[in-house]
Amino acid sequence: MAGSSNRGAKLYHETRRDRSTPSAVHCLNALLQGPLFGESDLTAITIKLDRKERLNLQREFNLSAYSSRHFWFDGFGFQVEVLQEALKTWDIQITPLHPRNARKSLIDFEQESALICLRDYKEDWTCVRKVDGEWYEFDCHHEAPEHVPGFYVPAYIDSLERLGWTVYLVQGKLLETGVKPAGQARGGDDGTRSPPKDGAEGIGTVGARDAM
Repeated sequence: MAGSSNRGAKLYHETRRDRSTPSAVHCLNALLQGPLFGESDLTAITIKLDRKERLNLQREFNLSAYSSRHFWFDGFGFQVEVLQEALKTWDIQITPLHPRNARKSLIDFEQESALICLRDYKEDWTCVRKVDGEWYEFDCHHEAPEHVPGFYVPAYIDSLERLGWTVYLVQGKLLETGVKPAGQARGGDDGTRSPPKDGAEGIGTVGARDAM
């Protein structure tokens, strides 16, 4: 899918120019089509999950000095449990789409709206979602989203899995543009009530690259 031309679609995309922001942040904002999460929000969620796990282990095994780090990637970036927790506010669930899983062959991608993908053993997240009936990959390492023809989505997902990506199916209603859920308060301290971020790095409404 080389070549580029502006399809005129209004898409929200963030780029990771200096790698200072974990890709999970950009992935979530692409999925929700707006600057709804920052690194501090996901850090707060990670700390909450870590604290909950530590308390559970203290109760069950009396491990008073235990501190979990499995919600992080070597101290930088975020594991899937953090993204799952972050999306609960939107009533959105993500479930793994495993290679060779018979369930995958039953999925009708015309009825689905999004997937998120994690490169195994690395903090490298990307989002593949439908906007206005068209599929795009929102890779923060690229300057613009890449159009993926609908008929090609199953093969595209297969190619990602062969390259070492774990793919998660997104289930729940997605809005076309980033809007806070009804009743969502600003300034939550647990990372799950995230206001739009002003001055977010590398953001903008862009036209996507077309497929040849």
